[in-house]
Amino acid sequence: MRTVAMVLLLVIVAGAAAGVYFWDAFDQEITHLQRQIIELRRTLEQLAEERRAEPQHSADTVTVYFMEVSDTDFILRPEQRQVESPKTPERAVNALIDGPETDLHRILPQGTELRSVDVVNGIARVNFSEELRSNFNLGSQGEALLVQSVVRTLAGFPKITHVQFLIEGSSFETIGGHLAVNEPLPIQDY
Repeated sequence: MRTVAMVLLLVIVAGAAAGVYFWDAFDQEITHLQRQIIELRRTLEQLAEERRAEPQHSADTVTVYFMEVSDTDFILRPEQRQVESPKTPERAVNALIDGPETDLHRILPQGTELRSVDVVNGIARVNFSEELRSNFNLGSQGEALLVQSVVRTLAGFPKITHVQFLIEGSSFETIGGHLAVNEPLPIQDY
C-alpha cells in the first residue's frame, strides 16, 4: 500500500509539475498575443492618423468642348467632365487632351501634351508640345474649332480674359496654316 501511495503521490506531483509547466507556457503565449494585439492597435491608430492627415481629394466639374461631326458640318459641343478639385486651367486643358467620353470627337491631335498653363494679368499662356502642330490634319474649319475649343474651355475660368497659344514655350504663327494664333486671343471673340 505504501508503494501505491508513493506512486500516487509521484503521479500527483508530476501532474502538478506538468500543469504548472503547461500553465506557464500558456500564460507566456497569452502575454505574447496581448503584446501583438497592442502593437497592431498602435499600427492601426497610426494609419488612421496618417489617413486623416492626408488631403481629401474631391471632384469639380469643368466644361470642355469637343467636335460633333455631321454629314455636312463640324460643330463644337460642350461636355461636362469631372476633374480633381480644385479645378484649374491645367486640369481643364488636360481633359481636352484626354478626349471625349461621349460620342463627340477629339479636336486636339493625338500625341499632344500640355507643358503648362500660366495665367498672368488675365492672359492664359497655354504651352503645348510640338504635336499640336505636327500632328494637326483637320483643315481650316478644324483649325478654327481647335482654337475655339481651347478658348471656350478656358472661358470657364473668370480670371482668364485672353488665351495665348505656345508650342514648346514659344509663340508661333498658326497651327494648320489658316488661323493666326501668334497674339493673345480675347475670350469674348470666341
